[in-house]
Amino acid sequence: MTPAAAQRFVVLDSFRGLCALSVVLFHLHIWQSVGEWRFFRSAGLLVEFFFVLSGFVMAHRYYQRSMNGAGFGDFMISRSCRILPLHFATLLLMTALVFLRPVLFAEFTVEDLPDLFWSEGVRTQWVYNALLLQGWLPDANLFSFNGPSWSISVEYYIYIAFGLIVLWANRHSTAVFAGLVALCSLTTLLANTQIANSPGLRGLTCFFLGATIYALHLRIRQLHLARHWATLLEAATLLALYFMVAMKYPHKSYWATWGFAAAILIFAGERGQISAWLKHKPFLKLGQWSFSIYLVHFILLYIVNVLFAHYYPAWLKQVGQVRYIDSGSIALNNALLLLIVAGVLLCARWSFRWIEQPGMRLGKYWQSRRTRPALILAGAKI
Repeated sequence: MTPAAAQRFVVLDSFRGLCALSVVLFHLHIWQSVGEWRFFRSAGLLVEFFFVLSGFVMAHRYYQRSMNGAGFGDFMISRSCRILPLHFATLLLMTALVFLRPVLFAEFTVEDLPDLFWSEGVRTQWVYNALLLQGWLPDANLFSFNGPSWSISVEYYIYIAFGLIVLWANRHSTAVFAGLVALCSLTTLLANTQIANSPGLRGLTCFFLGATIYALHLRIRQLHLARHWATLLEAATLLALYFMVAMKYPHKSYWATWGFAAAILIFAGERGQISAWLKHKPFLKLGQWSFSIYLVHFILLYIVNVLFAHYYPAWLKQVGQVRYIDSGSIALNNALLLLIVAGVLLCARWSFRWIEQPGMRLGKYWQSRRTRPALILAGAKI
């Protein structure tokens, strides 16, 4: 790996962690809490940021590098061992919770349980989730088990497409990425709403836009910008991001994707004071745990809602299609929010250590086992 490819964008890692935490608040409905602020009510849009950033980081790692068949194999081992262990762990845990709930709380009779556990619909959705197909198939329920994993299903197959493009196009990959962005953009702007908002198209547009702008990053990273001007630019970018996420406008997902791409270009330089603050340990830890925060939080929120439904039903209130938790006290509601967020962070810390890191070590071990040293005979390499 070249020194450039070995560089880590720690500020962007911190952003990933903050965005993951914002998605937690997006899914957490506690009445009159900070989670109900306008920005967090639209924070589901930040999934687009994850896609764009993933494309940018993948392009950074493989920019101007040739990939052969063995390299593609190593790439897929690396990506699979990075995301599949936590995906399968959370899927199995969520499956157990969904099936145990009616047993523990006697919501169904014994005669009803076989239909609940083995109905065709449940089996089909579970297989979609296990194979990471729920983000691609029109009859799949995105939130049938661990809801946020729909974006992982989209990203995993985009990784395969990315690897194949690098394998076949080699040093012309950026041109292919740009062509895909143009094609996806036309489809988004001209197709009907169902197609334009489909998870797969959103993921493709975002990811390959991120991969495309990496070449632009290489061109502008040497530009000199005084620290105070860089700080001002970063502050203006954060303000623009706030309004971009919070406001309503046509094709919001698509246009926000370009805003996220611009923000990534600006903060990849890490030149301003805001970037310096985002290099502090708490933000770096959030970035390190971001994948676990994203996949684990939905399970914890499911448990919280089930417990409230059975033990504190008076604290639940239905407003339209949203069910809120409301203790009757604004202070207590916000304290409960902080407690749940702390629980998510604790679980994320644990899953990063015991699931993600062993998975990454497995990937490196698997790659090392695939490596075969060249046979050297009489001073000649064969």
